[in-house]
Amino acid sequence: MDGAPDVWGTPAPGAGSGPRRQRFPTKVYGRPVPERLGPYQIHEELGRGAQARVYRATHLTLQRPGAVKVITAGFGTTPRFVERFHREAHLAAMMNHPNIVGVYDSGEDDGFLWMGMELIGGPSCRDVLDRDGPIEPARAFDIARQVALALDHAAGHNVLHRDIKPENILLAPDGTAKLADLGLAKRDGDPGKASTKGKAVGTASYVAPEAVSSKKTADIRADIYSLGLVLIELITGAVPLQKTSVAETIIAHVHEDCPKLSTLATATISRDADLVVGIMTRRKRDGRYPKPKLLADDLEALRDATAPPHATAKLTEARTRRRARNVELGRESSAGLESTVLMKAVVMDTAGEIEIVEVSDDDADSPQARNASKRVARGRTQRIRVGAPPQSARAPGTSLAPIAAIGLLIVATAIGGAALAWLLVGG
Repeated sequence: MDGAPDVWGTPAPGAGSGPRRQRFPTKVYGRPVPERLGPYQIHEELGRGAQARVYRATHLTLQRPGAVKVITAGFGTTPRFVERFHREAHLAAMMNHPNIVGVYDSGEDDGFLWMGMELIGGPSCRDVLDRDGPIEPARAFDIARQVALALDHAAGHNVLHRDIKPENILLAPDGTAKLADLGLAKRDGDPGKASTKGKAVGTASYVAPEAVSSKKTADIRADIYSLGLVLIELITGAVPLQKTSVAETIIAHVHEDCPKLSTLATATISRDADLVVGIMTRRKRDGRYPKPKLLADDLEALRDATAPPHATAKLTEARTRRRARNVELGRESSAGLESTVLMKAVVMDTAGEIEIVEVSDDDADSPQARNASKRVARGRTQRIRVGAPPQSARAPGTSLAPIAAIGLLIVATAIGGAALAWLLVGG
């Protein structure tokens, strides 16, 4: 409270019960917050962050309840922060969406930067985690779905949030999730100092790898990555890739894969959930959802315990590509080991045991073929071709006579050995 005197009277009407709040405004810029800022009557403090404090307020002209954000000491005095503050107000005022905290107006009075906002009347996701611990998965999926819809609306205005974290997701009493605090937001494509290229923006625990890269400019997929980490924390209570320092945490996001949701959660997590969250948190952004609306569809499916359509299609596509690649690799491997498709080979190891291996175009990469190929490559076996590929795959002029002679030789050797053994035993 910074020793602020008890001069503001009782809390605003309708404050009600709930988490205990500070009754009186604290000092900002070393001075108590005025009783009025613009058209707002200031009441009790609702919360605070690193850069601002939020107070319950009443719009005196409209007699409408609201909230007022006031920039704290050390930030509002710099021209750069003042510019960013007004940019937040401008960007937020453009957003008219049920899952985004509405901004009504902003201004500066007696050196105090303030912003009038919608009063949500509920806690943040951080408050819920601190008070109750992890959130039930279906509820967490629905919260993330609503945030994804908010991001989709913002992306339609070419706006990136860049600071998705539990503190910036507010929960209204009716269950609606609201995305707040566009303090680091920017319009995609803004020139000059607003560019994200080469600048670490956001909170280190939730920053996307490309957001700290000097070679890439972040886009909406960076917000999707951050939302994936928030979703993991909502369900598990743990922050993935969190290290002991900010620098180590950022390095982890750049060089380490995010662990599977199911390996961190105590609740039962489906494979579909692992798949969706895994796509959200891919280190390479090309592997993530390209649009928040697609993510929202899949999160809705997870909430309803049905198959996520877009993630399932992406998985099927990846399996098809992998299968085609394996067939191609199988052809290359066969050609390099003197085997062709639709061939038969006799493999004789050093103990004299004979094995017949068949390799076709479909199973050129099978365990049996790979095992035989390894034995040949290590020099532990000899391969003698006794069959031949179809006429279309055989070189012109190739004769089958040598192959037939080799086969007859093997059979004769076996018969002769058996006859010699019979004579010895009989003798």
